[in-house]
Amino acid sequence: MKTRQLDRAWRWQVSEGRAAGQSLEVAGVSEGRAAGQSLEVAGVSEGRAAGQSLEVAGVSEGRAAGQSLEVAGVSEGRAAGQSLEGAGVTEGQTVGQSLEGAGVSEDQTAGQSLEGAGVSEGQTAGQSLEVVGVSEDQTAGQSLEGAGVYED
Repeated sequence: MKTRQLDRAWRWQVSEGRAAGQSLEVAGVSEGRAAGQSLEVAGVSEGRAAGQSLEVAGVSEGRAAGQSLEVAGVSEGRAAGQSLEGAGVTEGQTVGQSLEGAGVSEDQTAGQSLEGAGVSEGQTAGQSLEVVGVSEDQTAGQSLEGAGVYED
């Protein structure tokens, strides 16, 4: 699956849910559903089934059976592959993850490893994102916690 860049993203507080259900809490925004996605950030609302549409401060991107999040250097890929593009970070591949940015470098298959600004975490069959105070680790799901953002 080819990677597609978002138009632009300038949000710090981002929370992206899991594969079989999504819960987004950004600046008081909360929404979660199964087999679909709903993102509400700064009055932005969009949701579809089996795909993702992100609209954050002029950012718009949606694809089916995949995920692409880019917010102030934060980027989360898709289920079968990851694409991270933000704040000098750019790399996309399928069935694996590659993060390269501000001293961040890591590439592996069927797992995720994020290393940047004191951020370090890697696991298989799960996702762990730690970016600027963001810390959360779970299997078969995604959780981002940062600057007042909490997803469970």
